[in-house]
Amino acid sequence: MFHRARKASKRHRYAVEAALPVWGSKADKIISQRKDLQDLLGSHQDSIVSAAFLRELGARRGIRSGQNGFTYGVLYARELAARDALLDELKPFL
Repeated sequence: MFHRARKASKRHRYAVEAALPVWGSKADKIISQRKDLQDLLGSHQDSIVSAAFLRELGARRGIRSGQNGFTYGVLYARELAARDALLDELKPFL
């Protein structure tokens, strides 16, 4: 869902960029907001990918003798927390 929202935001930004000569500073403001939203949603997507990678890596490494999967679990939990914080960060855009 968030990935589709990011792509829609990008399309909106491109359309406003085309109107920049006509809309002027109003377009600049919208473009800036869309870039911020795209960055936020891109970070969220990165967090999803990172969490999945860490979960799998921790599961594989944690079962080997002499390996400790706990650290990967800690990193995984941090990625989940960052992902959950997205809702607070999205409030200005709603």
